[in-house]
Amino acid sequence: MTKVAIITLWYPQDIRIFREVSTLQEEYSIEIFLTDTQKTEPEKENLDDVIVHRFSCTSSKYRIGKYIHSFLRYLKITRKAIKSNPEICHVHDFPLLFSGILVKLVTQCNLVYDAHEDFASMVYLDNTVRVNALRKVELFLIRLFVDHIITVNESLKAYFSQAKVKTSVLMNVPALSIQTGGKASKSNDFMLGYVGHIHTGRGYETLIPLCLYLIQSNLAVKFLIVGGGPFEREFRKMVNAHNLGDHFIMTGEVDHREIPSFLQRINVGLILFKPICYNNIIATPNKLFEYMAFGIPVVASNVPEIRKIMEETNAGILVDPTNLKEVAETVMYLAKNPKIAKEMGENGRKAFATKYNWDAQSKELLKVYKEFLQ
Repeated sequence: MTKVAIITLWYPQDIRIFREVSTLQEEYSIEIFLTDTQKTEPEKENLDDVIVHRFSCTSSKYRIGKYIHSFLRYLKITRKAIKSNPEICHVHDFPLLFSGILVKLVTQCNLVYDAHEDFASMVYLDNTVRVNALRKVELFLIRLFVDHIITVNESLKAYFSQAKVKTSVLMNVPALSIQTGGKASKSNDFMLGYVGHIHTGRGYETLIPLCLYLIQSNLAVKFLIVGGGPFEREFRKMVNAHNLGDHFIMTGEVDHREIPSFLQRINVGLILFKPICYNNIIATPNKLFEYMAFGIPVVASNVPEIRKIMEETNAGILVDPTNLKEVAETVMYLAKNPKIAKEMGENGRKAFATKYNWDAQSKELLKVYKEFLQ
């Protein structure tokens, strides 16, 4: 079988990478090289016939120490991946592109660059000088070394077209089987869902003001927060400071296989990405399609890629995420009009079943790989 080395930060926690591996492993021999792991995890493990190599992080209170440890870890990953002698090296996101380039130079393998996000703007936000500088480096390296780019939507494909390397869109969507996972009943309260990372610009900052507004409007509401992240502890403190503990259910980090049981409890799904950087503006997050899969109407930021899907499917309502009153009144509209909410949810479910699912998207991934072997 053709050998494939996948270099990434997380597995199997990153559901996109998990789906890609599940698709490829029937036809390819896969080894995964992970950078962001805990010391308690085994260095090498066989997970469902996939060999996983882990390189744990060593903490340091000094910035220079962190840089040195990161460099040494990436060096170990690169050496290990080279030893696997792959025919295809599949690298996820910009920080690991350098490892992939070294693997390609030594082994003469094909290099796939899987870009989930606009990394430059995600890191430097609105610092235009730094964003543009990092983008120039990224495009330069792609032009010289990458054989194929995989990304998540047409906006990112347009950006990567500057590198003049063949690019495929592989949307960040769940498999059809997600609909069979988990069993849960809805509560008597109107449940708003926030699924995903608790991080700056993702909309978690809006949830407490939104909750207070809805309570004052006499809507019996609860928020189900599925996920963790760097701001989870801070957010829990904010909830307690406002005495809203009875209105928020927080799961922390959960295995992606458990997400369906939580989705079934949600009445309306929230995606309130704020336009703090280009990456947020062109986002098409996995949670959008998870909501659609379970027939959950969506209240989402009015940004280009999400707008295209909402206009095509009529699966929810677009809002200005910075306008609290608009967001709150949209939620109340759906709460007071369950027939309309149900219709939007069903529209989303149908679109997921026919188009926006991994079973349909995975064919593009297999096509990319087969082109290397012809």
